[in-house]
Amino acid sequence: SDADAAVYWLARMLCGGEKPEYIARRLIRIASEDVGLGDSSALPFAVAAHQACVAVGMPECNLALTQCAIQLALAPKCTAAYQAWKAAEQLVKTNPLYPVPLHLRNANSK
Repeated sequence: SDADAAVYWLARMLCGGEKPEYIARRLIRIASEDVGLGDSSALPFAVAAHQACVAVGMPECNLALTQCAIQLALAPKCTAAYQAWKAAEQLVKTNPLYPVPLHLRNANSK
């Protein structure tokens, strides 16, 4: 969660030829996995950075990526959603698939 380090490694990736859209996709993943519920504005912020990369490309989108990297580095972190997903996924993979309870089904389901 070091903003200076985030900007440094962003610069290393961009100057090294990494595609900005790839970096933006990774920032979206960080926003949803690492920041998660800690800052509900992180995911829309990261999606906006990705849209900026698609709309204007390099070198103009470097500032949108920089802003996003700093925002995510400084944001409070909460992995509750990620942990909940992993637990539910594991439960589905390791247990029989029980029928959906009647009270959760559509009215026309049997």
